[in-house]
Amino acid sequence: MDNTNILVILITILISLCLGSFVNVLILRSPHIFKIKKPFKSWSYILYPKSHCPKCLKKISPLFNIPILSFLLLKGKCFYCSKKISIQYPLVEAVIGILFALSLLKFGLRLEFFISCLVCLILVWASLIDFKFFILPNELTFSLIIIGLVVNFYDVFIIFNDSIMGAVAGYYSLWLIYKVHFLIKRRHGMGYGDFKLFSALGALFGWQALPIIGILGSMGGFLLFAFCYFKDKKSLNNMIPFGPCLSLGGIVYLLLFY
Repeated sequence: MDNTNILVILITILISLCLGSFVNVLILRSPHIFKIKKPFKSWSYILYPKSHCPKCLKKISPLFNIPILSFLLLKGKCFYCSKKISIQYPLVEAVIGILFALSLLKFGLRLEFFISCLVCLILVWASLIDFKFFILPNELTFSLIIIGLVVNFYDVFIIFNDSIMGAVAGYYSLWLIYKVHFLIKRRHGMGYGDFKLFSALGALFGWQALPIIGILGSMGGFLLFAFCYFKDKKSLNNMIPFGPCLSLGGIVYLLLFY
């Protein structure tokens, strides 16, 4: 491996960790932007106010805001109030870093790499919102659908016709499963956000990819259910978000099966 490749890898890792830190900000502030929780705020809330401790409200200086490293140096506690920092922050940063690195290894510095990174960022963002609040914002699912249709208009991942068919098949396949489940159980098994997310994955990777993504998502759903069941079976109430499972299926397909 020559010096140029090493430099590219290091720059990719650095950028990915910084973006992972920004995704944490997006996840924290999204409920007020997407009107999930009050008070509702404008999109400017993403950038302002500056990062601060949610416990003591002290502004976090750049020295204590270095991805992963600051968490380790501070031993997972706020410098000002010594309250615990959520493990979510370094985990999200690490996950984004790993996904960017895997995308670079798979695609190199081609257009597919940059699209893969963007898609992974949005999927991680949407997944954590769904995991916390059981909702997939239209702004994110529709963005993925548009990205899929636009990039495949130029045959980046698949041909355009397969992209359109994937978007339609992704939506209505889950909608049909939802309707059958509702007729049998008389209760909701999925949300419309799941249909839109599966439609987006179909738009990105084509209708041919949907069975594999669906199987991977179902396996992820089973593992998530098992984790939640053994962690706190009393509060589970048979409800788990399916968005993170579909996102995992889409990411695994992109990086391993595409």
